[in-house]
Amino acid sequence: MLPDLKRIPQRKKIKNIKLFNQWNLDYKSKVYNKILNLIGTKFVKVKFQFSRIQNNCFIPPHCETKNKICALLIYFPDKNMSKFDKNRLGTNFYKKSKDNLDVWDSEIMDESETINFYKNYQRFYYSKFTENKLVGLIKSDNSWHDVTKLDNLKEDRKSFNIFFFLA
Repeated sequence: MLPDLKRIPQRKKIKNIKLFNQWNLDYKSKVYNKILNLIGTKFVKVKFQFSRIQNNCFIPPHCETKNKICALLIYFPDKNMSKFDKNRLGTNFYKKSKDNLDVWDSEIMDESETINFYKNYQRFYYSKFTENKLVGLIKSDNSWHDVTKLDNLKEDRKSFNIFFFLA
């Protein structure tokens, strides 16, 4: 395990990772999964997602769900996309400037929570939406990120996302 991961209390449970090509959810696999949980072994699920964000859409601030280990994003801008659009379609990453929300199980924020978030957090990194870019984040108490509202957009924001979850 990487030293930085050891600092996150929820990650200390991750010891060894074994990959299975396929796992069925039949009765035997459920029993096997319960036995593994008793001895402290966890499965890791890998999920893939194609994302397409259209004009006037956005992703509010969040820090992923509680069982997500990490997320990887591969951007796919259109070849004809303007530099103006590429420069505003990336991902914003935030760090606390005042009060840490300290929310492990991130949920979609309502309008007042979002306003409070922007008062207490500041953007520390912006990942430009360029081709051949892989962006990753490790789930932590402060792995907050969002995608700004995309207005006057001529092309969609497309990405291929890979998520790793504790099963």
